[in-house]
Amino acid sequence: MLKIEVNGKMKEVPEFYKEMTVEFFSGYWKIVSKNQPKKDETIDQEIFRETRLTELLVGYMLGISQEETKLIDIEQAGIVIECINRGISKEKSSEYKMDKFKWKGEMYYFPANLMRGSTFGEYAEVKQIEQMFEKDSSNKFDYIKRQMAILCRKQNEKYDSYNLDEREKEFEGLTMNIVMGFSFFLSKRIMKYQRDFQIYSKLQKQIEHTRKLKTL
Repeated sequence: MLKIEVNGKMKEVPEFYKEMTVEFFSGYWKIVSKNQPKKDETIDQEIFRETRLTELLVGYMLGISQEETKLIDIEQAGIVIECINRGISKEKSSEYKMDKFKWKGEMYYFPANLMRGSTFGEYAEVKQIEQMFEKDSSNKFDYIKRQMAILCRKQNEKYDSYNLDEREKEFEGLTMNIVMGFSFFLSKRIMKYQRDFQIYSKLQKQIEHTRKLKTL
């Protein structure tokens, strides 16, 4: 954590994913997502947008009002922004190689078989969340706790053996290193299944082609 004195008060700013809750990062993500460059943006518009973005991020990260943010000097603002940029840039994907995590004294396991053998209700909920990710990317970290509530389970748990709303609430405060580990795990599984499906499809075509040749 970066400790910095602002307007006579000591503030802490998270630098690394393990120091950020998913709720904190979701707020950070929303601000950045809603202040992206626009097409045909002039230099003056770009300067105004980036200045405004910096003001919003600094105020959010320090947990202070817009009026208080305006009193911060440029050097302090730069330290706050550089803090999170530097921390995230130092993160390595190897740190997220996990297939389970411990939270509030309980061990939760990532979905080793992904959606294979899933119920229709489970599949429908996951697909609905995926659609939300695509349609509402600025709020996607608001939905990830629900996705984890569906897919991350204690040993021997099944989809309908626990309350999803309670599990989602239980995951409040999850740190971003766990969330990133889950996302990294999920993307690798999806890529693997896509490759397996392509290999299977090619094999099926070869078998069908061979069968047709034998009938000639």
